[in-house]
Amino acid sequence: MITVVADGQWSKRSYKTKYDALSGVATIIGYRTKKVMFIGIRNKYCVICQRSESKNENSINQHECFLNWTKASTSMKADGIVEGFLKSVEMHGLKYNRLI
Repeated sequence: MITVVADGQWSKRSYKTKYDALSGVATIIGYRTKKVMFIGIRNKYCVICQRSESKNENSINQHECFLNWTKASTSMKADGIVEGFLKSVEMHGLKYNRLI
């Protein structure tokens, strides 16, 4: 069991209003080791899908789509941190006992 530090970032500054960033990331770092334990990325936008949609194309070209989030931008950080906690045993064989 280890202590970790977690934080999240958005791709866009909010200025206390307009929380509408198209992507966000959550990071979990080991407190003592300073090693990155987890990075969770959330994207509400895929340029290839968007271009196909704007051109009214029925079929989207085969591509690695990074669109993986449809909920509110404000919940991206929390969801990424929760995912990191849930995957900690699987990824590192560790449980996080304290969050700073």
